[in-house]
Order: sequence, then C-alpha cells, then structure tokens
Amino acid sequence: PSDRADSSDCHASCGAGRAPVAVAAHRNVRLLSTMIPTPVTIRSVKDGATLDLAPKVGHADPDCFEFTLTTPIATLGGLSSTYVVGSPALFFDRLAASWRGWKGELEWKPLDNVIGMTAMCDKLGHVQLLVELKSQVFPPDWEFSYLLYLEAGSLETLARQFRQVFPLHGTRLKA
Repeated sequence: PSDRADSSDCHASCGAGRAPVAVAAHRNVRLLSTMIPTPVTIRSVKDGATLDLAPKVGHADPDCFEFTLTTPIATLGGLSSTYVVGSPALFFDRLAASWRGWKGELEWKPLDNVIGMTAMCDKLGHVQLLVELKSQVFPPDWEFSYLLYLEAGSLETLARQFRQVFPLHGTRLKA
C-alpha cells in the first residue's frame, strides 16, 4: 500500500476526462510535450518538507495546475485551478511585500478547495505556511494539513519563481 493520494483525473475546471494529446508522433517516439514546466518548490526550513506547484501540461485549461506535498509522514498530490483565485504569484508577491510581518492570516484558496495555503508571520520574520489538502469529492472523504516553516527572506525569491512559472491574472485574495 502506498501513502500517496494522487488525483490523476482532473476535475471539471481542468478539463475532466480529457487525455493528454500527443504533440508529435514518429516511429517509436511518443512526445507529449516539449515544454515541461519546472515546479516551484516551497521547502520548510524545519524538516525539509516540500510543496511543489506547476502548471498542468496537456490540459486545454491554462488555469489547471498540479501540486505535490511531500512530508516526512506522507506524500499527497492532486490537481486544482487558479481560475477564480488567481495565480499563486499574487499571493507570494503579497507575502514578499509584507516581509516585516503582517497581522492575522493571509489566504490563497482555489474555488475547488482541494488545496489551500494560509500564511502567518511573527515579528521575528518566521513564516508559517499552513497547507491544507482535501479530496475532490463533496463532502471531502479525507483532509490533510501540514505546516511549512519559511524565513521571511525567502519570500521574494519564491514570489519571483512563481511569477516565472504562473501567469499573473486574477486579483481575489482574502485578507
């Protein structure tokens, strides 16, 4: 048995049921894409746990993205969409702009609620990023939460990486 919960079928907003389309095919060569985006990796300074996010290759919906959370106890992954919430670059730009800290919580949660990120910061520049994952069925039949610990100095680099990988669109951020 595997501890990996992976959603291989994308939900409706990412083009449910669509198989990847071959871009080129030639005698014993199957090429699905020539552009495989490099995921943005958020790494916890506490235990090395990572959250990887990357646009989903092969889907007609440009807002579809895939994610993988790798922790010391589990690895979970799935698909979601930035359609309503906007690019995660907007969220990390906001965190980087507030690198001296902020009051309360800043959230980034796509409409499907399969993944969500909530950032909290103390006055010493320690950032806690709560990653919440849920199954794609309603009501969810499983949920998983994990805290990633970041340094405020890493937020600008993360924001820049997200801007390079995810297009900037949408403006809805919950303060």
